[in-house]
Amino acid sequence: MLKMLKKRNKEKLIEVKWFKDVKHLSEIYQKTGMLFAFVTYSEEKDTYIACHQWVKCRDFLPDAVRAFATKTPCVIYGFEYNSKLNPPIDMEHMRMLVSKQVISKEGLPDFKDTIVSATMLLNHFEKENGITLTKVQEMSTKGSKQKAIYMFTSSPVWVQSPFMVSLYTFLIRLGEKKVKFKDKKELLTKLKRIADNKNDNDNDSVYLGKLWDRLHSIVANRNILFPKKNKLHDINFKDYAIHDFHNYTGIKSLVEFCTPDKELNKRVIKMLKTKK
Repeated sequence: MLKMLKKRNKEKLIEVKWFKDVKHLSEIYQKTGMLFAFVTYSEEKDTYIACHQWVKCRDFLPDAVRAFATKTPCVIYGFEYNSKLNPPIDMEHMRMLVSKQVISKEGLPDFKDTIVSATMLLNHFEKENGITLTKVQEMSTKGSKQKAIYMFTSSPVWVQSPFMVSLYTFLIRLGEKKVKFKDKKELLTKLKRIADNKNDNDNDSVYLGKLWDRLHSIVANRNILFPKKNKLHDINFKDYAIHDFHNYTGIKSLVEFCTPDKELNKRVIKMLKTKK
């Protein structure tokens, strides 16, 4: 991993065609300032294309998948995705661009460490559950205002449920914590420590108060929790109003049993009662 992410000549980095129609987004404050965007690969154009503008709020990402799968335009809190205008989201892979809102030249090595830490977290859960390991590569910043951009390429497991999309990006953002661990036991100990010392200005440490001891069970039981209901996803998208979908299909809502899917809430409660 460290070798893969070592500094390379910018001329050799892969360029991305950026999404130009940028809107003002109403987003809750995020301490890390981490940015996300789905990216797709066009064989016809032999290039990577950003599917939408950068977002800090991770809840916009399942919204985009929903809009793509239903071919119904999504407009919420300034974010827009229209399958007739936006590039298609790759459902055969999880492809995610990650950057940070503000990175100084001096902060570039620290951000690289964040990316390495995030990849180690994802790989930990993937190894435990027989999921193809995430790979990460640095991308060119040409045409972008960002100082550093990385592309995460992962199994479609991570994109086939809004809750898995939420968990995936949560683990990436946890890379900011630089958690060093050798095994599951040590990881749980350190996650609990972060949760116990939560900072109200740090959403991720607050979320860990609900999640730290449930993450492994969610990934291990993903097929039971999120059974396929159509070819692309685990839920019937059109069953829920966009605001309910946006606000209650994240990983935190899942463990608080307040998703729009009452049967799913029951499955989560049962899982937590019987978890190892």
